[in-house]
Amino acid sequence: MQIGSRARRRPTVRREVHFCRVDHCLAQVAPRYLMCWPHWRRVPRELQVAVEAAFVPGQERTKRFTRAYVEAAEVALAHVAALDAALGPPRKVVGWR
Repeated sequence: MQIGSRARRRPTVRREVHFCRVDHCLAQVAPRYLMCWPHWRRVPRELQVAVEAAFVPGQERTKRFTRAYVEAAEVALAHVAALDAALGPPRKVVGWR
């Protein structure tokens, strides 16, 4: 590097913080996930399959969600909200932050 020249810096990557979509849950999750693992475990398998089938890779970056995904996600979130109201929030899973 020459004296007086500016050192090249790598461009900083801004990482978007993404939280579990269940109300009042502050667990951070990767943007491709709808909710945290403890809440996802409360979703019945057939609803999990519907959410996963409607998910289009990359839609978490473009923010252009398909109608099928939004509808499946709303049903799953409503199911978890009803369980949280009846049973309380899920216990923390060992190893989960």
